[in-house]
Order: sequence, then C-alpha cells, then structure tokens
Amino acid sequence: MQIKKIQVKDQAQKAIKYFTNGGKKNGGNKLTHKLNCYGIALKYIFIMRDMTYEDVAKILQTTPQNINHLVNRMGKDRFNEFFVDKLCDKLRIDSGYFIDLVNEIDNIMEG
Repeated sequence: MQIKKIQVKDQAQKAIKYFTNGGKKNGGNKLTHKLNCYGIALKYIFIMRDMTYEDVAKILQTTPQNINHLVNRMGKDRFNEFFVDKLCDKLRIDSGYFIDLVNEIDNIMEG
C-alpha cells in the first residue's frame, strides 16, 4: 500500500511540474486560467498512453474540441462521481487510481 501511495505522489508531482511550467507547454499559448486537478490528471494519462485529443475523442465519441474543453476549461465541481466513473470506464482507467491521482494533485496544488 505504501509503495502505491509513493508512486501516485511521484506521478502527481511530475504531472504538475509538466503542466504548470509557466503556463506554457511545447510551444503552445500561455494559459489564461488555472488548470484544475482533474484536467491535469487526464492530460497526464493521455501523455503516458501517447494519446492525442483526437484519439480520446474517438473513444468518447465526441470531438477533439470537447476533449480540450474537458481538460482545460471544465470546472472542478462538474466532475461528479458518476461522470468520473463513466469517463474512467470508457477510457479504461482504474477509477481508484484516477481518484488517488486527482486527490494527490489537488493536495500538492493547494499546499
């Protein structure tokens, strides 16, 4: 159990460092808003799986623009447990791992 917690904490720190690097990533535009913990966790998982927004959009049967909204614009309060469970199920993400990662990212960002 302790090893899993350490691994999640390490992954959370990597995700935050990557996505909050001055608000600019890989030549993109500077973000005009604060990222939320769910968006950071999703982006981290997408990168680790080498998935683009187009790949994710195909899985979720939506558009890449909707995926962009999901990870960059959607408020933290809109990620309720039913939405998260459905999202994890479709993306084949262990929901327990995802919630642990989100909570750790949130703790680090607030601390």
